[in-house]
Amino acid sequence: MPRLTRLIPLLLGLTLAGAANLPAQTDDATPAPTIAEQMDRLFFEWNRLDRPGGSAAVVRDGEVIFQKSYGLASLEHAVPNTDRTLYDAVALAEPLTATAVARLVAEGQLSLDDDIRTYLPELPAHDQPIRIRHLLHHSSGLWDWSDAWQLSGGHLEDVITSAQILDLLARQPAPAFVPGSRTEHSVSNYTLLAEIVTRVTEESFRDWIWGMVLRPTGMIHSLVRDYGGESIEGSAEAYTYRPRRGYRRGSLNLVAPGAHGFYSSISNMATWLIGLTDADDLLEEDILNDGTPAGYVHGMQRDIFRGLARYHVEGQWQGFNSAFQYFPEQRFGVVILSNWVSGWVNPVSQAGQIVNVYLSEEIAAAASAPTPTVADEPTGFVADLSGYDQLTGDYRWEPGEVFGLILQRNQLAFQQGRNILPMSELAPDRFLLDAFPYYFTFRRDDEGRAAECLIEFEGEPDVTAVRIELADPGPEQLAALTGEYYSPELDVSYSVLVRDDTLVLAHSRRGETRLTPEAVDYFQASAAPFRLLEFVRDDAGRVVGFEMDTMNLCFRKRD
Repeated sequence: MPRLTRLIPLLLGLTLAGAANLPAQTDDATPAPTIAEQMDRLFFEWNRLDRPGGSAAVVRDGEVIFQKSYGLASLEHAVPNTDRTLYDAVALAEPLTATAVARLVAEGQLSLDDDIRTYLPELPAHDQPIRIRHLLHHSSGLWDWSDAWQLSGGHLEDVITSAQILDLLARQPAPAFVPGSRTEHSVSNYTLLAEIVTRVTEESFRDWIWGMVLRPTGMIHSLVRDYGGESIEGSAEAYTYRPRRGYRRGSLNLVAPGAHGFYSSISNMATWLIGLTDADDLLEEDILNDGTPAGYVHGMQRDIFRGLARYHVEGQWQGFNSAFQYFPEQRFGVVILSNWVSGWVNPVSQAGQIVNVYLSEEIAAAASAPTPTVADEPTGFVADLSGYDQLTGDYRWEPGEVFGLILQRNQLAFQQGRNILPMSELAPDRFLLDAFPYYFTFRRDDEGRAAECLIEFEGEPDVTAVRIELADPGPEQLAALTGEYYSPELDVSYSVLVRDDTLVLAHSRRGETRLTPEAVDYFQASAAPFRLLEFVRDDAGRVVGFEMDTMNLCFRKRD
């Protein structure tokens, strides 16, 4: 599922994004900064030769209008990044894999409606078959293998192969949801697509992509890495940075193409971006079972950014960091590749700011279009203040993301930390934040109390926030949760222990993960892939297991 940012930082980000479009404050003697100067300011943390950095390209109407590289490809050897430096493009591997699938479909070697077990018979049969289109548009319900790998006791720095990932997915008893009923991003989908391409073409994914996609399009400074420890000529080293710890090089042990392992230069990615402007077949959105758009398009997510239709991809992996945004109506795209993950590096934000610089007029025109406001609502509606107390309380919209609704001066208000934002009622149980267009629609239980609320905002996935009752369990309550828990699907055990009045989840290889109480029997985890644990009880109230929100698995408590 998409990992959402907190509401308050997101709102502040929108405010800053809007400010980026304001005319520069200058006097008569100071000229406004040029676009080139604005771009250099966006990358000023990279534009030095004592840090890693990255490369950026901007394309419009089939031409490269900006391309520049910053920082070092290798700290150890002081080699600078250039327009021909190869980076692991991370999630941009997915559109490449989608291109391969689209070609095989056009040639009649694949059908989007094929059952994936036609090509991957080692996977289990389910009541509803998973089809090629479900992998392509992230509507399969398959585990994200990176979560499953870590839950089974592994580390992402381990040597991980496609065969091991297939073995993990073969243990999944059933999809997390009916295939095609909704979308949820899982890198497993594209790992399987690459394996299907390999079996259909009877060539390695690396060789087939090179001969049929990369070389014919002139992307000769690109390749798919498909064996561990490979030394790639002209490639950047990848780094993560933490204060007081310094730089750490990323591990290159993953050998699973499809969603990873695509290396390319910024000049080649600009070539790919130019080709995308004419690839209408790659921008066709799939439809879910209920007739609604899937939201994912051949490895890209489709949404609205500041009033403009957008396709985008972003990701991080072992020190590499990338972001891509494409606006079809403006024939405009941005791609950023980086060999650095730290608090100073945010390609997603930088790509958005580049869009603000180049598409300021289009964004302003979209902003001038009429948008719903409180004043636009029917004037006959009168808010019923007497029911507001049944909406107040605490809500969870993501693990670790809890907000409150309170009454302030006879008005419902959103609260997170010290931030309080008033809300206005538009219709029964439908509210709007006064300062920003976030819509909250409440669903009540049989007693009239709010059970959950749907949160909508243009350009962000809709979120259902569940009402919770915050809890602070005592020593006896924590002790009742301790014990050993086992998952037969992953063949792994975890111990739940109490350390210094704190509950922890322990594994011999992964160490201990602190669990912070949230609601009754719900605990937030301090480390990935655990996010939210729910302890499960039988009819007598005895703890019999725990479930995690990241996967549809129950770890059973051993006697």
